[in-house]
Amino acid sequence: MALKEKLKKPQQEEVQKIFDKVQGEGAPAPKPSKMTKSDEIANKEAALDEVCKEEEEEEKVDAFDLADEKDCLAKYDDAWAEATLGTKKWTDKKQALDALIEDVDTPKILPGNLASLQGVLSKLVKDSNINVSLLAVKSIGFLANGLRENFNEAGKSMCAGVLDKFREKRPQIIEETKKTMYCLLTSCSLSDLLEPITASMSHKNPSVLKETCKFVENAVRQTYIDDLQDINSDLITPLMTLTDHMDGQVRESALETLGVIKGRLGEGVVGEHFKNMKAQKLDKVNSAAETVQVTKFDRSRREEEKKKAAEAKKKAAAEKKAKEEAKRKEEEERRAAEKARQEEEAKKAPPRSSPSDPEEITMETPKDDGEDAIMSFDEEPKKPKKKKGGPPSGFLKRQAEMKKKAAEKKAAKDAKEKGEKPPAPSEQPTEAPPAPVEEEKKEVVKVESKNPDMKESDFHPAQSKEEAEELLSAACGKAIIK
Repeated sequence: MALKEKLKKPQQEEVQKIFDKVQGEGAPAPKPSKMTKSDEIANKEAALDEVCKEEEEEEKVDAFDLADEKDCLAKYDDAWAEATLGTKKWTDKKQALDALIEDVDTPKILPGNLASLQGVLSKLVKDSNINVSLLAVKSIGFLANGLRENFNEAGKSMCAGVLDKFREKRPQIIEETKKTMYCLLTSCSLSDLLEPITASMSHKNPSVLKETCKFVENAVRQTYIDDLQDINSDLITPLMTLTDHMDGQVRESALETLGVIKGRLGEGVVGEHFKNMKAQKLDKVNSAAETVQVTKFDRSRREEEKKKAAEAKKKAAAEKKAKEEAKRKEEEERRAAEKARQEEEAKKAPPRSSPSDPEEITMETPKDDGEDAIMSFDEEPKKPKKKKGGPPSGFLKRQAEMKKKAAEKKAAKDAKEKGEKPPAPSEQPTEAPPAPVEEEKKEVVKVESKNPDMKESDFHPAQSKEEAEELLSAACGKAIIK
């Protein structure tokens, strides 16, 4: 409002009328005539996200991804190629191509050796008989559609022969040639076909020039933006030459194609090529550029590949998780069935009977003694440790006897040397063999506990009732003998 105050009164009134008109009820919101570069990029990204989302929702499943591969290329070997090219009758060639089309007209083809087929089709495309050449063009399209990237090298080598068929005047041949060229785009990119395309743009036949420009226009709309940026100069240069062609249809096709390229890449990228163009031609280029709409191809191909790889990885992880979950549920069901079977067998089994004994000891365990006061009856009684130090008594006894015998021998020797009578050896008392010790009969005392969790195997066998009473008293503090 500070600027308005500096104006004169008639100018202020005029400006106020414009403001009232813009801000009035029902008036459309004002739009800026120009935007900053950052605003343009933001608006384009927003529109691109929305379009990509809509295309993903409406995208149909490709039959190529779901179809099974058909093995149909093995029989088209060198022998078949020699027989097909060796015949002079066009009907035989047509019959061979009809059989080929019947085999390769399928959504997905198992990759195989294409050398023989490539050689035959490259020659038959140029055949003088229109029926044979038409079937050869159709065969190339079916192979490209069924093999996709596996037909890349063969497609690049046969593209020039297919583009040359645009010189035919029959509409049927031109339509089949268009279909085949679009099928080649499924196995080759626009940059792969750049060499035969630029060569076709220098053809003498106006029909070839016009149809080639139309094909490039449609191919540019379906090419990722980063790939198009790499080849835009190679396409624009021959197209600029065609804008001066004597044929009006060729000029119109070239200008429309240039407009599509400009609409895809923007003024900043290709604006240098149109500086010296006449205003009338530039208007047609700009009109064609306005027809370009935002599509998923405005994203980088590398980004799309990363996105597809991430989606494939996510899908594989989800499938793996689902398999693991199914396996876990199956294991749980198996364990539940096994547990139910064991419980059923336990119910059917007879009850275990405990042996009876006339003499029983009933044990009462204290309730509040704690874990330290209770001795487990599973533990074996500790054995007394042997005393260490000193040799055993048997060894000392034998050592004393050996010393005594040595002394007696020495005394006998000394007496013999002196001529005296050797002393009589001392008589050693013979020990009587030990009497057999009768094994004392062990009296097994069985204990009956008030603790229902204790079993018969949990008690130690005792040699007598007194010993059992001592064991029980030591463990529980109380024993009752019946």
